[in-house]
Amino acid sequence: MKLKIIIGIVLLLTATFSIAQKNNIKGMPFYLGPPFFSDRFFTSLSLGYEHGFSEFNSIELNAFSIASYGFNGEGSELIYGFAPSYRHYLKTSRETQKTWISPYFLYLWRHSSRAGSDTKGYFMGLGASVGARLYFSSKTKWFIDIGAGIAYGQFKYIYSREEIPIEGDDGVYPIDYTIPEPEIRWIPRPIVQIGCKF
Repeated sequence: MKLKIIIGIVLLLTATFSIAQKNNIKGMPFYLGPPFFSDRFFTSLSLGYEHGFSEFNSIELNAFSIASYGFNGEGSELIYGFAPSYRHYLKTSRETQKTWISPYFLYLWRHSSRAGSDTKGYFMGLGASVGARLYFSSKTKWFIDIGAGIAYGQFKYIYSREEIPIEGDDGVYPIDYTIPEPEIRWIPRPIVQIGCKF
């Protein structure tokens, strides 16, 4: 009996989404390294899902990761996070372009490693973004989202480790673990994603 109910709910949701055709998936990979930089490379990946519940309103969830690695002991940095949001599209007469505004919640986890130091922490805050959706054709299936946002919140340290050289340089470096005070930060958010409706 429970299995029939679950199957019925799944079929109902599938039919509703198929009829509405208000689901979007989107994402963007990025790489910057050699030959542009000889000592470091950057990679990033964003993935998002958006569901429209009315003509001009939708909810979405974006997840992303950013990594930076140095080749010659320059250290590394890893950031990943997610941003659930509400998006409102403004009315427009253009079929192939939509302008949107979006408040969102932002969570980031960050691990930074340099020669002699290591830091971990996370950020939580609220932000807002604006942008435009440009469709590649009048069929309005494939599109690109271009925008920018900024979030305001608190960065909390999990720990901060630093090697402290002993006077005389005898090769022994004690490790000092500390937890710095939380910091208030503004976090910018560039938005470039290619997606499709289904």
